[in-house]
Amino acid sequence: MAFTFCRLNENNIVVNAEMVDPENGATQEGGEAYLRGIHKEPTTRFIKIVPGQPKLSRAAVDWIYREDLNGFHSPQPYPSWTLNESNCEWVPPTPIPDDATGPGTVGPKYSWDEETQTWIKHDGVYG
Repeated sequence: MAFTFCRLNENNIVVNAEMVDPENGATQEGGEAYLRGIHKEPTTRFIKIVPGQPKLSRAAVDWIYREDLNGFHSPQPYPSWTLNESNCEWVPPTPIPDDATGPGTVGPKYSWDEETQTWIKHDGVYG
């Protein structure tokens, strides 16, 4: 099974992800050394994605790696949202209503209105 490593820029923002074979990517140190060697970039940081560890199990381009949290999080979606540092997820000032349904399903959908600090309900099917 290959391992995924995220390449970070100088601001710890994910710029891409790369797969590393088990022989070279079994550990954070081994995978980072391997990738630095093939890219000839001795100071570039690569952080390993670790399935099962909530703060390290997922990342995407433009996400931020926080060394103090040992985790990745998406960019802040709205100025009023705060980061839950225990799981690296953004939390709105008001929880989304309980009847909200997921993408591609029938039922109420909600979007955040930053100006009013409320959830706006949209009925119907949305992607």
